[in-house]
Amino acid sequence: QRPAGPDAGGRPHQQQARHHGPPAPPRVTGGRVEQGGPGQQQRYAGIVEPEPMFEPSQPEQQPQHQGPRHGPQMRPQQWLQHRPHQHGSPIKQPVERKAVPGHQRPGSIQPAPEGGVAVEVEVQVGLWNGGRSPAHQPQNGQVVVGFEVRAQQPATEQQQPQRQQQNQEPTTHGRKVAVQWRIRGGRGLSSNHSYLAAVNRLPDSLPRWTLLFVGLFTGAYFLLTHEGIYGVDDYYYAQHAYQLLHGTLELGPDPQELLHDPLHERWLIFGPVAVFFALFGVNIISATLWPLLATLGCAGLIYGLYGRREPVVAAAAMLLLGLHYFTLNLTNYLYPDNILMFWCLAGAAALLRGREPGRRAGWWGLGFALLSFAALLSKETITYYLPFYLGMLALDAVRRRHGRFWIVALTAGTLLLAAYGAFYYVVTDDVLYRVHLIEQTNRFLSEGNYLVGNRAALLGRVTWQPLGFFVGIGLGLMLTLAAAALGRPAGTLAPGEATSEAPDRRFWLALAASTLAFYWLGSTSLSSYNPITLLPRMTTPLLPPLALAAGFGLQRLVRQAGLRALMVGLVLVLLTAWLRTAVAVVYLLPGLALMAVGLSSWLPRWPAALRPGRPALAAVVVAVLALALAVRPTYFMRKPPVSAHAAQVRMLRQLAGPAAQGTVLVDDFLFDNYAFSYGFQAPKSLRFRRYFARDSIRISPTQPAWLLLNRATLANDELTRKLIRYSPDSVLSWYPNRRLVARDGLVELYEVRRD
Repeated sequence: QRPAGPDAGGRPHQQQARHHGPPAPPRVTGGRVEQGGPGQQQRYAGIVEPEPMFEPSQPEQQPQHQGPRHGPQMRPQQWLQHRPHQHGSPIKQPVERKAVPGHQRPGSIQPAPEGGVAVEVEVQVGLWNGGRSPAHQPQNGQVVVGFEVRAQQPATEQQQPQRQQQNQEPTTHGRKVAVQWRIRGGRGLSSNHSYLAAVNRLPDSLPRWTLLFVGLFTGAYFLLTHEGIYGVDDYYYAQHAYQLLHGTLELGPDPQELLHDPLHERWLIFGPVAVFFALFGVNIISATLWPLLATLGCAGLIYGLYGRREPVVAAAAMLLLGLHYFTLNLTNYLYPDNILMFWCLAGAAALLRGREPGRRAGWWGLGFALLSFAALLSKETITYYLPFYLGMLALDAVRRRHGRFWIVALTAGTLLLAAYGAFYYVVTDDVLYRVHLIEQTNRFLSEGNYLVGNRAALLGRVTWQPLGFFVGIGLGLMLTLAAAALGRPAGTLAPGEATSEAPDRRFWLALAASTLAFYWLGSTSLSSYNPITLLPRMTTPLLPPLALAAGFGLQRLVRQAGLRALMVGLVLVLLTAWLRTAVAVVYLLPGLALMAVGLSSWLPRWPAALRPGRPALAAVVVAVLALALAVRPTYFMRKPPVSAHAAQVRMLRQLAGPAAQGTVLVDDFLFDNYAFSYGFQAPKSLRFRRYFARDSIRISPTQPAWLLLNRATLANDELTRKLIRYSPDSVLSWYPNRRLVARDGLVELYEVRRD
């Protein structure tokens, strides 16, 4: 039932006495008017405080409509029906309005005088979400009632026969007003009204709970699956951070030109890490806090963008991005990819919001330039977004709009790049040093890329291989849901949908499509065609726009259901059958849920609360999505560690005592990064050598030898395929004269004696 006014049911006689004659117009406060252009609508969003004119009645069976709903022929006793709203979740069942005796029924259509117009009022109970300000949020115990007032021009005599033949309703012309009406709880509201208030708050609470869940889950994954140093890259970033902290970082390249290190130029990767080293010391947690915070920052940005505007989009996008396995996996390592993802999302959001009417375009343009430059200082793959940015600039230039935004952005960007080039000219005598460094790195790695070592696979790389790669790493879910957001929504648009949801949806779809095309067909080199390597961490710039586009697609599916939802669910189930790996659970559960949603219109016993457009349906589908995405990360959270990093650090520090000296024999993986375990201050009395140096070491009472054996490292599949070619038993066989000194889990320390 529709909730009545604050005094309804308490003083009916006083209401009758107060409202003789036509009802007074409502008093409108706290809103704003948005003026549309020719052929567009004028919308008012505010608070209406009407005088009570009707009382709630008991629900009855749905009556049959008699005649058209619109036009001057409609009689006062006709019913009003709720229409779905884009942002809210209205109650779709018809509700009878019981007029107070002596008054017109609210929302009725009165015959228009000759030459006049008829007025229709449509009422819907639900959450009005479009374009509202934080000051106009529904509070506890409030229900928002959105209604429209539309002025209709009677059809001309020439138009009436044609419309009757086509069975069409008269066209609505004139000005359209959409307002909010808040009815406060208490004072006569029944338990049904409390239920409506709870339903009304559900879309708003969904993003908040999702943000909390994503944050806690990410933190748990970070702590439970941390494996220490991963490889060479994160060790060098940590080393640069330590050097920056102690003032020993060389700004220029290697003087001997022996090391071609593009990592040295990514200042916003290791710069913040130096701050964490100063605060918390040099350890693996402080070294990886920056990627963790950047990952959580992406979820926060999505919540800030759409937590109030599009609750379902926000919840779905936070889950798709934050619980994507490789997003979580990269929080554990000091790699630039998740950090770049944060700058990419922030810059794209500045471009989107800064070009909206009523914004301070100059400041937003400056922010866009600064965020893009920050992304450049993190990793060169910000160029994934360059085609889209240039396209937006060209489009706005042709349409002659957003000039202030682009003037400030281009001016600030030019000054930043000029200062950046001047710095490199002073340090290296090469303005384009960073570009030349990338080309040099491509030549150095040519044996493993598509220029030399993998040229035979080039055709497959630019055609079918990326599709199989995306499905194999779980991105097929985002791609399928994003495809559901293409095109115009079916059916009648809800109030404000054309002006609120569509521009953002098209923006993220276009950015995702251009970034996907760049990754699929782009090159890492300017001098020759070398496609980007198909590695999961190389896709991080693609993830934010793709997740948001997929969020809009999921929102459309839970609103409209039908054939589109059925087809999307079927595609996901087929991907499950084709993949047949552990990743398939990402497709199976959402696929089955969306197939059920698509079939709901033909299922007679489908719960009414889970009908398309209801908040409960959105919450259930989002919960299924969260469950499907959390299965694989949870499995790895429960697995034992594969590196035994903590035990290895404890064993190494045990060797760093005051009397420690001699030679420490370690595996090839630890040999490259052992200094990190000592905070880059390894004891000078210890010399670290590889296992293979067994014939070249000298053992004496003053120079003992120690054998550090990490069984977890020697059994790691990722290391044994390329780097490590020996087993624990073979290593022990090389040193038969040994004595076990200490054991910590899978890490063992032996003293090697002279033969």
